[in-house]
Amino acid sequence: MKIKVYQKLARSIDAYTRCFKSSNAYSEQYLARIKDMLDNDFPHGSGLDDKWAIDLKKSSSNRIILYSSYHAMDENGYYDCWIYFTLTIKPDLANDIDMKITGKFGNKYEDIKDNLYQIMDVFLNELVNEY
Repeated sequence: MKIKVYQKLARSIDAYTRCFKSSNAYSEQYLARIKDMLDNDFPHGSGLDDKWAIDLKKSSSNRIILYSSYHAMDENGYYDCWIYFTLTIKPDLANDIDMKITGKFGNKYEDIKDNLYQIMDVFLNELVNEY
C-alpha cells in the first residue's frame, strides 16, 4: 500500500511511542525505521548538507518536530554560514499537512526559507511503500 512520506513517519513515531511506553521490544525496530528515513530518504544536498534529527519527546502522530541546517552561500558562490532550522509538521484537514519552518534566516536568506517550504512540501507528499 502506498502512503505519503509524512504519514509513514507519523505512523512510525506513533508505533515507536506506544511500544516504548509499554517496554515492547519492537520499539527498537520502529526507532530504526525512523532513523533510516531521516538518514536515507530525507532531502540532502544543494545546501541541505547536514543530517536530519527528530525530537521524539515532542513528536507524536499529530506533530512532528525535525531539526536540520542549511549551508547558505553568499552572492559570490562561497559558503557563508549555516542556518539551523526547525521544521514542525501538523495535520491540516483542508490541506493534508501544515508546515512551519523556524530559524534565523533574516532578510538576506528569506528566499532559502521559501525554497525549503517547496522542497519539503514535495518530499513529504511523495507516495512511498508503507513498509
